[in-house]
Amino acid sequence: MDVSDSSPSLVHNPVYCLGCQERVPAERTVIQFRTGFYKAQIPLGSCDRCTPMHTILTQLWNSLKTGHFF
Repeated sequence: MDVSDSSPSLVHNPVYCLGCQERVPAERTVIQFRTGFYKAQIPLGSCDRCTPMHTILTQLWNSLKTGHFF
């Protein structure tokens, strides 16, 4: 899984949050996926509010931070 890209195309675009299912500003995202898009143009990710509220998003974020995958 390829996540957490900081390329300019992802940093400035809105991101579709998998948790709240809304478009959020890129600055509010914790996770942005390089692959996977909502309506073919909006990158998928997770916002700062939803990541701690959803178990699978929290596990993914912790795995990325620690490099320890389950």
